[in-house]
Amino acid sequence: MIEAVFFDLYETLGNKKIPLGERLGLGAERFREEWRARRRPRHTGAYRDYRAVLREICETMGETPDEDLIQTLYTERCNAKTAPLREIRRDILGLLEDLEEMKLRIGLITNSEPEEVSAWPRSDLAPFFDDAVFSHKVRYMKPDPDLIIDTCNKAVHAEKVEGATASKILDIGESALLYLDSLTG
Repeated sequence: MIEAVFFDLYETLGNKKIPLGERLGLGAERFREEWRARRRPRHTGAYRDYRAVLREICETMGETPDEDLIQTLYTERCNAKTAPLREIRRDILGLLEDLEEMKLRIGLITNSEPEEVSAWPRSDLAPFFDDAVFSHKVRYMKPDPDLIIDTCNKAVHAEKVEGATASKILDIGESALLYLDSLTG
């Protein structure tokens, strides 16, 4: 029997795509390559924030960063990343309410950057979760086994699921929204 459920945040409980290479005058494809090359350091807290990543990409590509544009892009990103935390789908809230009524431990494990989850404490989602693990804070990212093992160990030793084992934890990732969409049309 399942005793704990872990969710991913973006692409599961929210959405997160923001294209911007062209806006920086860097070209979409080359920017995307540089952005992806920094995925692990971005998600494990190596950069102070999004602005630092953009500056480094610009400099790597031989461009002088436009500080006003970088600040604008940072503000836009913060706004875009907080929107899914403010506008929660009713079916997702219903699912969380059902899990809570079942007395299941509910956790969140997500790869994140600081601005992506700055609104988490004020989100209608937060009260449902017993634990929320953000990769940039713990300096691990999924699918790093240490992140998963540490989080599962924390869950199985919690009072709410005393006696639980990692085999009794369900992890719900990106496919959860596809499933909910198929049920609701």
